[in-house]
Amino acid sequence: MTLPPPSNARGRGGATTDEITFTITWEGDDDVTLFYMIDNGKVKAANASPFGGARKIEVTYQTRPFPTHRIEWSLWFPARKLRNVMATASINGGARQVLRCELEAELRWSSDGVAIS
Repeated sequence: MTLPPPSNARGRGGATTDEITFTITWEGDDDVTLFYMIDNGKVKAANASPFGGARKIEVTYQTRPFPTHRIEWSLWFPARKLRNVMATASINGGARQVLRCELEAELRWSSDGVAIS
């Protein structure tokens, strides 16, 4: 899922936007929905699902450049448990930053984390 860029803000190195790739991975069932994902108070994804049996959901979007991106999410998987659940973010193609991870989650996983530009 890729979203359009916002208006012309200027950021690091004169860039007009930050490109964020947010990824959630897990072990277990693939009947999972990313109910919402929010970056610095703006909804960036809703009701996203994995494709083709993959055990990951990845959302790439453009946003105004900020020194930090506070990302919140809620992952739903009714009547199931998932193992080794991890959320990461990459900013402008940089290294993946682990936002949060859990050994096991049941029914849903709502959390947040901060990625630094």
